Amino acid sequence: MEERCAAVTGIPIHPDEEPLGARHTSPSTWDECRQRYCTALHVDTNQGGHHRCATVLIYLHDVDVPVGGETRFPLVGAGEPSELREAARRIADLGVTAFSPDSEVSTPPLALRKTLLDAAETSGLHVKPKKGTAAVFWTQTEDGLDPYSWHAGARLPPEAADGKVIVQKFKSLPAEWRPGRAGEMVRLPAALAPPVV
Repeated sequence: MEERCAAVTGIPIHPDEEPLGARHTSPSTWDECRQRYCTALHVDTNQGGHHRCATVLIYLHDVDVPVGGETRFPLVGAGEPSELREAARRIADLGVTAFSPDSEVSTPPLALRKTLLDAAETSGLHVKPKKGTAAVFWTQTEDGLDPYSWHAGARLPPEAADGKVIVQKFKSLPAEWRPGRAGEMVRLPAALAPPVV
């Protein structure tokens, strides 16, 4: 799996990256699903992953429900310029890497968070888990953090009794391509740029 993740991203296996991780998501209640399927959004530099530049999500089984369980990317297909893309840029400019709709939190502003969270409910790209498939996406570009890489795993409805199981691989920059000084912006070298699709 490590070799396939390296091949699909173009980022070599190296000793400074995180190991593969397995995740299981349990079903939610119908009341929770009726409130909202996406309860938070993040970019994969959250939780200390400053040097992460690409992610591979490998789906280990099908999630056969009409709605729920998808990996959702609310900015895919959004026009430029648009209120949605502007909200994503403004949140990223604040240095925020994860957020929820919690009204008690003041940063980033609730209106910006609501714009992205509402879009995740109805628009963008929703990747349905199918056994043996993978979602591959980049968090960094040559210009730094990609403000359009916000995503979330949607809640699973109760009928998805087995939940969702994925293997997650964060591909990070090898040490020789990392910034030399603390606080310096992480940029994806042109040699590691994602393929144009």
